[in-house]
Amino acid sequence: PSPAFTLPRAFYAHVPRTGDLISNSGAGSPSFCTAIDSRNDHMYAVFEDNRYSNGRYGEIAFAMSADGGVTWSAPAPINRTPNSIPALDRQAFLPNVAVAADGTIGVTYCDLRHNSTRPGCATDYWLITCHPDRKTSPTVRESWHETRLTAASFDMDGANIPPFGVRYLGLRFGLT
Repeated sequence: PSPAFTLPRAFYAHVPRTGDLISNSGAGSPSFCTAIDSRNDHMYAVFEDNRYSNGRYGEIAFAMSADGGVTWSAPAPINRTPNSIPALDRQAFLPNVAVAADGTIGVTYCDLRHNSTRPGCATDYWLITCHPDRKTSPTVRESWHETRLTAASFDMDGANIPPFGVRYLGLRFGLT
């Protein structure tokens, strides 16, 4: 583990067809969320990171600490968005993390994998879960199992555009 990790610079997600900005991290700090496993006090952090794509699109990164946050694992991308689609449709954003009583880690996020050249911006909400044990590490993307939470894609073009000029899904969007 590393003593600490650095968050990437803030960046916006955007609608591929129009370039409209999507509120995710933008001009502030990256979208970041933490949770603690009450069974062992392990700390988990998820955040948007575009370093894995050389800045082309954001992914969901995961890091963990087993010593109260003194040292952290190297961040690793964990979202399951396919690499076989156009780069701008691989954008993953708005991560949230929670830990169940049995130690299962759950992470939710949005991505654009079902987007197409048709009008609108098809966006979906996903849950990935991992139950860490001696054979399963949450820092390995393949350890995460995916469930689509949206029955059908919603159109990001319909998201609110408040005075600051970006598509905005709201303040409370995630796991509780």
